[in-house]
Amino acid sequence: MKALVERLFGKPPSATFLHIFYWFYVVFYFIAVIMGGISLIILAEHWGNFVSFALFLILYPLMFRLFFKLFQTILTYFDFKKRKTWFILSAGLIIIVGGMITSLFLFGDNVTYNYSKTTVNGQLKVTIGTLKGSTDIEDIYVNQSGMVSIPFEGDVNEGSADLIVKDENDVIMWETDLSSSQENEITFQAQANSDYVILLQTNEAKGLHLTIDLAN
Repeated sequence: MKALVERLFGKPPSATFLHIFYWFYVVFYFIAVIMGGISLIILAEHWGNFVSFALFLILYPLMFRLFFKLFQTILTYFDFKKRKTWFILSAGLIIIVGGMITSLFLFGDNVTYNYSKTTVNGQLKVTIGTLKGSTDIEDIYVNQSGMVSIPFEGDVNEGSADLIVKDENDVIMWETDLSSSQENEITFQAQANSDYVILLQTNEAKGLHLTIDLAN
C-alpha cells in the first residue's frame, strides 16, 4: 500500500506540517475512490459520469504532485514564527483545493454538481446545480409491449439539455430539448420485458429541475 501511495503522490515529506498535509490529501483521494467506485459499480447509478471518475483517478495525483512541489518550494522562504506566514499558508491551501476541483470540472467530459434525487408517491424529483455531459436519471422496466406515456415537468435556468430515453442497445427511443420551463409527456413504443433508461445530456447547463410521474 505504501508503495502504491508513493508511486501516485511521491514520497511523504519529513516536516511535520507537510507530512500531515500530504496524508490528508492521500486519505481524501482513497475515500473518494471508494465512494465513487461503490456508486458506479455496486449501485450502478450515473454511469454517464464514468469518464469524469476516471479523470479524477488520473488527474488528482498528478495535480497534487505539481501543487505540492510548488508549495514545498514556497515554504522555504517563510518564517513560521510570524502570523503572516500562517495566513499565506491557509490561503495557499484554499487555492490548491479550489484549483484541483476547478480543473477537474473544466476538463471532465461528464460532471454533475449538486445532484439531488427523491421519489415520493411515485413522483421522481431531480435537481442538478450544474451538468456537463450526461447523467442517468431513472431505469424503467416494461413488462408488456405497447405505447408508454410518462408525464413530466422540467426547466433549465441556464443553457439547455436533452431529455432522452434509450433502450438496452443504446438506441434513442424518444427525446426532447429542455431550454425553458416545459410540461409534456415521454412517449415511446416499448417491447415486452425490456429495460429503458431516462437520461439528461448537455454541453453544459445549470439549474436543472425535473419531475417525472412514475405512478401514472
